[in-house]
Amino acid sequence: MVDSRCMEILGMLERAPAIVAGIAAQVPESLVRVRSGPFALVEHVWHLEDLAHLNEIADLLADLMPAHPMIAGLRALAAGGPRSSRAA
Repeated sequence: MVDSRCMEILGMLERAPAIVAGIAAQVPESLVRVRSGPFALVEHVWHLEDLAHLNEIADLLADLMPAHPMIAGLRALAAGGPRSSRAA
């Protein structure tokens, strides 16, 4: 059985895209590519889209809860499936 902490973490992961989108929506477009430290906001968001480890994450989740629908979505993304559009 999956403990409540694991379910809490999965819930946070599922909410993360909406949270990031909400934060990004508050940044004026003129500042999206301006560096504040080593990276600009757009670069941070690109790093969040890194697909290199999605199969590993899916494998870990599958060990905990094989039927969770997020697993199929992660595998589809890792295989180059649906991606958000991004402007460079």
